Amino acid sequence: MGEEINNAKSYLNIQTIRYPHTSVEFKLDGSLNSLPLPKVILQPILENCYVHGLQNGTGSILVHSYYKDGYAIIEVTNDSHLPLDERAVATVDESLQKNETQCGEEGAHDTKNHHIALSNIAKRLRLEHPGSSTHLEVVKGNRCRLSLRIPFQEEAK
Repeated sequence: MGEEINNAKSYLNIQTIRYPHTSVEFKLDGSLNSLPLPKVILQPILENCYVHGLQNGTGSILVHSYYKDGYAIIEVTNDSHLPLDERAVATVDESLQKNETQCGEEGAHDTKNHHIALSNIAKRLRLEHPGSSTHLEVVKGNRCRLSLRIPFQEEAK
């Protein structure tokens, strides 16, 4: 995970030049640095924050990782300071949950729902870490949070 965080920070350095009114904060559990993640798993999530979550390039992004009950949790939250369409976010989350239960390629590439990046992230996580899950939700009306839940044994920590 440490390498993936460094790559994400490099991407964010570029984005903060493009969007100077966006702040980014990291709250990371350093003991999770050894968690192997598929390459380029965080960058598309952060890109979605800029493309879909922040209005006019203004707002904030928080990347938070922690360990809980046998899982490494990585949360990416963006705050656009504007109300979100909770129904639309719930629809995307429902699509992710359906994709997580499908075994074939069809669910991961469901172009009808146009959530290919998030579906791809969920699929890649499940392939490398069986039992992983993704969840998208609205928090406090104007924040959108994507959570990655990855099995991680405490003794491996």
